Amino acid sequence: MGHREPREFYVPKYADPQTLSLATWPNGATEDSLFRSFHRFAGRGTVYAETTFGGIPVLTIGTERYMHYHDPKLWDEVWLSEAQLRWLEQRLRHWSARRKPVMVITHHPLPNTVSGTRNKLYLSDYLQADALLGLLGRYRDVFLFSGHTHWDLALSDWYVRRVVPGTANLDGFSVINTGAVQTGFADNGQGGESTVPGVFNQGLQVEVHRNQVVIKARDFAAGAWLKQISVPLATTI
Repeated sequence: MGHREPREFYVPKYADPQTLSLATWPNGATEDSLFRSFHRFAGRGTVYAETTFGGIPVLTIGTERYMHYHDPKLWDEVWLSEAQLRWLEQRLRHWSARRKPVMVITHHPLPNTVSGTRNKLYLSDYLQADALLGLLGRYRDVFLFSGHTHWDLALSDWYVRRVVPGTANLDGFSVINTGAVQTGFADNGQGGESTVPGVFNQGLQVEVHRNQVVIKARDFAAGAWLKQISVPLATTI
């Protein structure tokens, strides 16, 4: 079988499959080539997309610019186009009218939500945080799954309800930390992070029922469940 070149956004961060070369990033790669690589890998022409599992909508959102190319003081902060925000607004409205809970998947966490997001490292991940919160905050049956922090699912704020003022939804929407499958991080007590020692391999199982969504946190390394939460739906399916 012949060698297949890997196709993903961050391939140029590696000198070879085992060697990171962050000091010289972006290593001659153009912004356009990063997105073309991702589009080939994902098999679609946009970063954002919709799919369904068992009739449950899953919306994926993400940055449409690698900001370091546009401002040398920035790196991988999330920039959302007006087209993506309009699309998200329309899809959330569409599924709400059909009384469906909506799973929204994004890599970077929103500020002041789940574990780690009050740490200064993650307060500015979204350049349009207020606009995004203003859309998600309207709907009680939205579930936002975010990663990037690699903070432990054992923490009490692995799941939160985020209330967004001005949205007329006083119950807020659900935000869930997705953990990490290889390296964990924790607060170092000085506004930064330290690496969690030992094996770190976590994830989630999500069950959608007629009147509730059950989210279970799993420690794959230990082969054990960490915790679960049952979230009642505002409207039954």
